[in-house]
Amino acid sequence: MKSVCKLILVLMIILACVATVTAEVGDLLISGDSKSLTVKSPWDLKEGYVFIVEDVSKEEDQVLVVLLKNNIKVSSDIMEEGDLFVYEKEIDDREYTIVSMRLADIRNSIRFTSVYQYSDGSNDVASTSTPIPTPTATEQVSAVTTPAQQQKPIVKTYSATSITSNSAVLQGAVNPNGLSTRVTFLPGNSNTRSYFTSTPAQNIGSGTAYRSVSYRLTGLRPSTTYSYYVSATNSAGTQNGAVVTFTTPRSVTTPHSTPHYHTTPAKQASNGNSFWNFLLIISILIGAIIIYKIDFSKA
Repeated sequence: MKSVCKLILVLMIILACVATVTAEVGDLLISGDSKSLTVKSPWDLKEGYVFIVEDVSKEEDQVLVVLLKNNIKVSSDIMEEGDLFVYEKEIDDREYTIVSMRLADIRNSIRFTSVYQYSDGSNDVASTSTPIPTPTATEQVSAVTTPAQQQKPIVKTYSATSITSNSAVLQGAVNPNGLSTRVTFLPGNSNTRSYFTSTPAQNIGSGTAYRSVSYRLTGLRPSTTYSYYVSATNSAGTQNGAVVTFTTPRSVTTPHSTPHYHTTPAKQASNGNSFWNFLLIISILIGAIIIYKIDFSKA
């Protein structure tokens, strides 16, 4: 009986150990941490992920970051202060957020806050008896910056501005990622009332910094909600930004006041003046006749 109890106790301990080291998809691994990094210094996250600040542009206040999984690049982004980095992964036909963090400071130090990591279910570090060697910064950078690995544009859709009852200025920003890129704005849905045709393509060149793009959309309907997104294409492919919406205000028509012409008093005044003028003329004529008769009788 004692042997059975010991066996059960051992099994319970083994199960408890397995439960503590095995993370399921979506389990929280890092919660709200913060980290200051230097350029090309790898930051080891959980489950084989490595985050690297590859380059910094102080002139443009931008940071190029790269995320690797088992030494293979899975995501990259050019960030500005305040931007949020998010890496999502499709697992079993569902999108899961795996890594997210905000770039809090670039001027004094490269500092990331609100760092969260969720398990992708691979448990690479915990389930591997031989730890995966962390590559040097040079190896990591060379693995993600070879010319053959062309990158699609990085696209951001911003809220519309200068919204009126029949027009709005669509806004966005695109990083060409070093390849000649064309940009257009597309409707977010096919609703016949709020649908508009795609805007003419804009060629924004082949730089590596964000370029602002905008287009003034006219012919809109009052009191109507529209949605749109930015779409950018280069030789590596097409990338679409998030869909944003805006609502046009109702048309405000200024009531046309009908002028009131008060003609009756004017006519009355005119008639009154005519009467007195006529009376004055008659009085003058009568007076002239009387004076003439008096002078004639004296003669």
